[in-house]
Amino acid sequence: MEIEFGKKKVGVKFTFNSFKYMENFDLRELAEIEVKPFKVIPISQQLLLGASNCDKSVKVSPIEVERYIEKAVEEEKLTELVEFLVEELKESSFFKLLQKK
Repeated sequence: MEIEFGKKKVGVKFTFNSFKYMENFDLRELAEIEVKPFKVIPISQQLLLGASNCDKSVKVSPIEVERYIEKAVEEEKLTELVEFLVEELKESSFFKLLQKK
């Protein structure tokens, strides 16, 4: 999947480089979304920041991610985005490695 951040098109997936942007991400927060629905905003920001920075040669700033998330909320597409990002996270090789331990 590619996402447009302004005039910049960026591939979105989780790689080794992505996880350097997600060191404070807490997987337990995903389970809290049902009882704390407003957590979906910071969770989606963390996931998208990591996934959009999958390539070392392309940098996406937190501000660009925030603008994209805000637009997704306005267009009622945030749920779709979060579901996509969570699936991509589950399919990443690094995440699969963590599950084996």
